[in-house]
Order: sequence, then C-alpha cells, then structure tokens
Amino acid sequence: MALQAQAKPIQPGTRTGGGQTPPVSGTSLPASGKDSAKAPDLPELERLSQGLADFAKSMNRDLSFRVDESSGRTVVTVIDGETEEVIRQIPSEEVLRLAEALEGASALLFDAQA
Repeated sequence: MALQAQAKPIQPGTRTGGGQTPPVSGTSLPASGKDSAKAPDLPELERLSQGLADFAKSMNRDLSFRVDESSGRTVVTVIDGETEEVIRQIPSEEVLRLAEALEGASALLFDAQA
C-alpha cells in the first residue's frame, strides 16, 4: 500500500486557529512540547513508519524499525537498497550500550544509598 504525503507547506510565522503552533509536517503532533498531545496510537505509528519507508525507498534506501531488547528504545536502521549495507543506525550501538551501562550504574548507586 503506497502512501502519499499530503502535508501543505506552512509559511514562517503562520499560526493555526487558537494561537497554537502549526503541526510538524507529516505528523499530527504539535511542533513544540508546550501543548499536551496524546501519543500516536499503533495504527498511526504504522502509517507514519510506512510513509518514511516509502520515502526512503524512493532514494534507494530501506528503513528498518525495531525495539532494542535491553533498553526498550526504538532503533531505526538505514540500509543501502543495492548493497544492503547498513548506512546508519539511530541510536548507534555505542549509544545503546552506553545507556544500558548508565542505567546499570544508576541502579547500583540507588541500591548503595538504600
């Protein structure tokens, strides 16, 4: 199923009704963290991830979405469509391992204080 972007460009300084910040292009979330927005539900996340994957394919790239088991963080991998070589991973494996180590260290610190 191919998705097409339907976002309209917003001119700088343009405001939406009610004085709210215009939404970020391609999402239904507000651009600033001031507004309390509910997290997108699973069908919305699937629609957004499919749209990103389709866009990446147009540039001969593939996107892979997964959840890192040890940290529970979402990981996006950009893969070259021809060579299948990993171009970039966000966050990187180093960052994931660092976060895991910091969580372990903070757990030890809190255990020592208790």
